[in-house]
Amino acid sequence: MKIKFFATIAAISLVALAGTRFSKAQTDTKATTKEVMNMKLDYSHYILNAVATGNFSLMSENAEKLSQLTQLSAWSGHKTTEYEVLSAEFRKHADALAKAAKERNLDAASLAYVQMTLSCVNCHKYMRAGNKTGEL
Repeated sequence: MKIKFFATIAAISLVALAGTRFSKAQTDTKATTKEVMNMKLDYSHYILNAVATGNFSLMSENAEKLSQLTQLSAWSGHKTTEYEVLSAEFRKHADALAKAAKERNLDAASLAYVQMTLSCVNCHKYMRAGNKTGEL
């Protein structure tokens, strides 16, 4: 019982922190790509926690936040066709994850999470290939 209570408190704290970061990025037109990518990583962690615990509301909320991040100017720092395709693929999987969570379909949510994560890996590989420093 104590473990479940502390897990709930931790999840609420993480969601509050994520909401604060996202609000800052939404209102701060000068959010950097690094800040947006850190938010993406945070939301992805919350989703993994939600998938593992079956917390559909946390899953849906963070998947929607991920999809919204792709609309920020700091997200689309590269104007290539390949980057646009990779971003659209990521957004499609984030939206599918949010939909599956709302439908309380853990199998579909898990698959969408894996596909979304693979789209991140593919995009980061693409970015490193075109960047001499190996960083985004």
